[in-house]
Amino acid sequence: MEKLAVYCAQNPFKVIFSWLLIFALSIYLNISFLEDGLTTEFTFITQPESEKGQEALLDLTGPRLASELIVVKSGTLKVGNPEFENLVTSIQTDLTNLGPNIIKNNYSYYQTQDPQSVSKNQDATLIGLTLAVSVDAGIKNVPKVIEIVDKYNKEPNFEVLILGEASIASASNKLSEEDLIRGESIGGSVALVILILVFGGLVAGVLPLILALLGIVIATGLVAIIGNIYQLSFFITNMVTMIGLAVGIDYTLFIISRYREERNQDFDKIEAVRRTASTATRSVVISGITVMLALLGIVIVPTLVFVSLGIGALIVVVVSIMISLTLLPSLIGLLDDKLNSLRVPFLNSKTSKSVDITNSANIWVRFAGFVMRFPIISLVVVLIVLVPISMQTNSLVTGANGIDTMPEDMDIVKAYNVLSEEFSYGSISTQDIVISGKFTPETLNSAVEILSQLVEVDPDLIGILGTPQVNSQNDVALIRVATAAVVGSSQSENTVKRLRDSIVPEAFSGLESSIYVSGDHAFYADFYQMVDEFTPYVFALVLTLSFILLMMTFRSIVIPIKAVLMNLLSVGVAYGLLVLVFQKGIGNEIFGFQQTDIIEAWIPLFLFCVVFGLSMDYHVFLLSRVKEFYNKTKDNTLAVSYGLSSTATIITGAGLIMVAVFGGFALGEMLMMQQIGFGLLVAILLDSTIIRIILVPASMKLLGEYNWYMPKWLEWLPTVKFEAEN
Repeated sequence: MEKLAVYCAQNPFKVIFSWLLIFALSIYLNISFLEDGLTTEFTFITQPESEKGQEALLDLTGPRLASELIVVKSGTLKVGNPEFENLVTSIQTDLTNLGPNIIKNNYSYYQTQDPQSVSKNQDATLIGLTLAVSVDAGIKNVPKVIEIVDKYNKEPNFEVLILGEASIASASNKLSEEDLIRGESIGGSVALVILILVFGGLVAGVLPLILALLGIVIATGLVAIIGNIYQLSFFITNMVTMIGLAVGIDYTLFIISRYREERNQDFDKIEAVRRTASTATRSVVISGITVMLALLGIVIVPTLVFVSLGIGALIVVVVSIMISLTLLPSLIGLLDDKLNSLRVPFLNSKTSKSVDITNSANIWVRFAGFVMRFPIISLVVVLIVLVPISMQTNSLVTGANGIDTMPEDMDIVKAYNVLSEEFSYGSISTQDIVISGKFTPETLNSAVEILSQLVEVDPDLIGILGTPQVNSQNDVALIRVATAAVVGSSQSENTVKRLRDSIVPEAFSGLESSIYVSGDHAFYADFYQMVDEFTPYVFALVLTLSFILLMMTFRSIVIPIKAVLMNLLSVGVAYGLLVLVFQKGIGNEIFGFQQTDIIEAWIPLFLFCVVFGLSMDYHVFLLSRVKEFYNKTKDNTLAVSYGLSSTATIITGAGLIMVAVFGGFALGEMLMMQQIGFGLLVAILLDSTIIRIILVPASMKLLGEYNWYMPKWLEWLPTVKFEAEN
């Protein structure tokens, strides 16, 4: 590591030119391939029952095409009025004129005379249309449909809105992009201010932000390549940006800070680079590996959204580490003392100064001394505050938030509200039962009759809609059962369970075919089941790998146990605050967050992995300085005081930068991004302040020399050195 850093510092132009080529290639990949590599669909990697049902339906319905509903509502006219009919007919004509490559078909009440296509007050009707392509491809076509809708929405006395799979996906993409830009702008701007305050100058302050943005561009370029081989969720770009800003800035911050400290001790440029590589850079690599091990927990959950988010985060962490190992030493070698250029008046950076732990004027030395004089009181006070908050996790309710949680001024939300409030079937959806395998019309009708009787007595099922759809070979059939349960709700999940466990087996016992409960309700039920099933494995994997890495790094079994427990406390408090702010609405208006009854089902597991990985950053950086001093002095108390006081300013700054980054995303309009950003924000804020400056020193004081206890039978493990060799 030291040799690589020295080589890069001595040959800066070669290394910088290589990274510029990679950067240029990444821009090309982003422009040319990124969009085609991302999908808005939520799918499984494995094949649960809902997926098997959808696959079987291909023989009956063919490839699944995107469908849309156009809502036409008048404040003055009724559906039977000729003017109303003329407007609907004009819309249909314009839709047809888009051509068969965009619109497969469209229909309205005036052709079907279906009373369900008219609102209760007779002042609104629906135009149904099917796009000629799938939802993903439909995102490119639906803007042309939206143009027609917007055109007629300007007609006096009429409101024309659209709602459907492609329009929702398109709106979600747009909202996600807006949140991404907002998050980058807010997080990046605040991070820049903090960096300048920490370093006291513009050059050293701007460099971490530039390298973080470079890492994000390169990481998304790699995502573009992978996405065109194996399609990824469109949320991956938000993940890459959020994690890239957080770790990219932090890693550069720690390395530059240590380099300046070494230069301040009169080491020449190359020697300072070497010593920095053997200390701070080594800590960055270990920290990055810890983050990646935690993120592996996301990747093992076999759903597209988890795998995509995990891949995105892993890629950007790897890129950030590579930049820290090569490009950053090159820039340091090129700039050297110019890192301190363009200093801001009245800002005196302390990050380049070594800490004198005998100096009682140092606020962090005094604070560390106070905590270690009263370790039990310090621990008790903190735990009295944090444990009750984490216990709110018991009230955590997970599920899926619907369209109604998106901004109210969006047309798809307005259309949803009209549909759910004014149409008889607006609040009714279907449980899809798919039969795959040979059957006769007689056996099918007999099974449907039994099913109808069982459905009638179920509290959440309304009845069978229409007659079964059957293919010509009599080996695939679709039966739609109406339900008032909201898709993704616990009521919906329980209904799917009853269908699968009792109703369907009893009704179709006379058929030898495979029977699947499929559709949107079943999809979410399978998703929840998969998250519940994999959660213990993810927890076990992340905790075990983190423990092993920290044990090898610090040659202690006590340090990793303590770090794991403190990180679990951070996660618990994050969960508890999600419940208090989002579910119970305590203080949500202060932050501009929505109040909702549920937390997105995938967020708790996602937060656990990311928080655990990022929280380990601060433990590694702090404890590496403690270990460095302890190896020299063998004095635990002095080592803790030195570690805390020497990293206080830099870790506080790094923590505030992460808070700024996650806060920028929390201020977005997508509810899930609010929940993710807020959860990460509070966990990192807690970890970089209260846990680091109170719990860590207090617990290490109480444990004394036991902090460094390592069983003899484990002494064969390799040793990681954190002190620079002369």
